[in-house]
Amino acid sequence: MPSAAEQELQALCLALQDAIKETQWTELAQLDQAIRACLIRYPKASLNERGLLLRTHLKRLHDQARVLCAEECERLRLLLQRHLQYSEGQAAYGRIDSYREEY
Repeated sequence: MPSAAEQELQALCLALQDAIKETQWTELAQLDQAIRACLIRYPKASLNERGLLLRTHLKRLHDQARVLCAEECERLRLLLQRHLQYSEGQAAYGRIDSYREEY
């Protein structure tokens, strides 16, 4: 019979796999907090061999999620940068048009 730690680690692994697969950002944030709480509740020294394997698997999944989040942050940063450049260009054209109207 799996221990409570093993059950929780297994559930977190499955949930994290699904959240990564579906790129569910809110779910990933919630799981990050749940993983932290689980690791505090079940320190490495308290786990048996299977628990340690699950913890290692969870760490690999968490690393994947961090990379995915970093890539999404970069994509959004570039998108925002493009929108700001477009907005600055529009504002410059607007100023040129207002100068023409004055003269």
